[in-house]
Amino acid sequence: MNISNAVTDKLRLKRKSTEPAKENAGAESKATVDSLKALDTNKDGKLDRSEFTQSARYQSADEKQHDVLNRAYAAAASQSDVIDTEKGFQALAQKLQASEPQESEPSFLESAYKAVSGFVGDLFSTMKKAGSDFIDWAGKQLNKVTNGFFERFDTEVVRKPESPSASAARSRLKETEADEQEALASLEPQDRESFQAIATELASDPVARLTLRNLLLDGRLPGGKDLADGKSLLSNLSTLAKQPLADSFNRQELLADVLAQVEDPINVAQEQQNTCGPTTGQLVLARQEPAEYVRLAAGLASPGGSVTLRNGDTIKREADWNDVNDDGRTIANRLFQSALMEYANGEFDYSNVKDTRRARVGSLELDIPGLLPDEMVKLVENLTGRDYTVNYSLMSDKVSPEFEAALEKAGPGSEVPVLINYSVDGGGVKETSPHYVLVTGYDAESGMVSVSNPWGREEKIALAELQSHLIAAMPQA
Repeated sequence: MNISNAVTDKLRLKRKSTEPAKENAGAESKATVDSLKALDTNKDGKLDRSEFTQSARYQSADEKQHDVLNRAYAAAASQSDVIDTEKGFQALAQKLQASEPQESEPSFLESAYKAVSGFVGDLFSTMKKAGSDFIDWAGKQLNKVTNGFFERFDTEVVRKPESPSASAARSRLKETEADEQEALASLEPQDRESFQAIATELASDPVARLTLRNLLLDGRLPGGKDLADGKSLLSNLSTLAKQPLADSFNRQELLADVLAQVEDPINVAQEQQNTCGPTTGQLVLARQEPAEYVRLAAGLASPGGSVTLRNGDTIKREADWNDVNDDGRTIANRLFQSALMEYANGEFDYSNVKDTRRARVGSLELDIPGLLPDEMVKLVENLTGRDYTVNYSLMSDKVSPEFEAALEKAGPGSEVPVLINYSVDGGGVKETSPHYVLVTGYDAESGMVSVSNPWGREEKIALAELQSHLIAAMPQA
């Protein structure tokens, strides 16, 4: 039962003076009895022990005071442990009044101390309020100057990953079996062989098997070519299904994970890690070059753990890539993000366990999370083969011409990584949250920007809102 503070606070009795007036004492006693009766939330004319012990007075008391209050209740309730008579309520009221400490006449020094402490306390409260008012005023002025950069960031989540149940996937596989056979008949013999190799590996995973079929029925297989060897998406998936893997990998789990990400990149997610930068690069690659995405995944999961990018650089599987496996990320996300973070941060050393990179400044060693905009440009350029540029727009109230032109073309193959102050808690200057998201489209009529958030979801954001929190945009050059 919940006892309202408005009622139970009446149990906090006034302290008795050394010579109380009889009429005041009578009125006070009646008020106390009425307050006790109001605690009867069951409205059965009884005050049981649980109702009494849930009162604000009892809940705020310490253990010693609890003992006094329990004894007062026990004495008034007598053997029944329930107070249900006028005499019982009056007895409890008297016991409570008797338990209140008596005030004695304060000494001169005590009076002087109270006066001085009261003055100091009032002065401190006044100064504290004035300081708080000033901070509020300064914050409002700063928000005006910074175009609302530190204000709460508003966004609308429109889609999160969805996956059918195993039983639903099995039903769908039965329904579309003839469609698959018809689609396979149109493929080259080598491609049919590749498809069957993948399907065999996924035979015990109906959800992943359905994902493979969906790619085929959507016309996305064999798919485009990778950027290094010119092999198709289907061919590279087949390689992943057959090639040797490092001992730490479960082939079916990895293959199912990579399939889900190329079929719907919303499954690319950083979860609890501070890897929004490399995860956004991972999103760009999965959306623009799925065949290359699978080729890199196969190389990172191989026994050697390395793969050459189209520009000749090498990315490697991090030694601690899977040491933190309770972070909510899937196996492919942990594999990719640690490797891309290490590659993009240059001379720094990234730790997947600490989720930071170690930087040396003089004799100091600092742990720095995340990627800078120029490092992000390096990453997406070398992953996709497209040229990107950094367009800084910190605290500006206008969309730059370069970003405006990129917005007009935003879509498949022309996504735009942006770094924004993504603070949804409204913490003001004391709380900034730099975060990369990927702009995937823009509706000029509604003024809404579509983004893929590396937290594993799609969102819509008003352009004015995005611009006011924008730090940098990285459109294609």
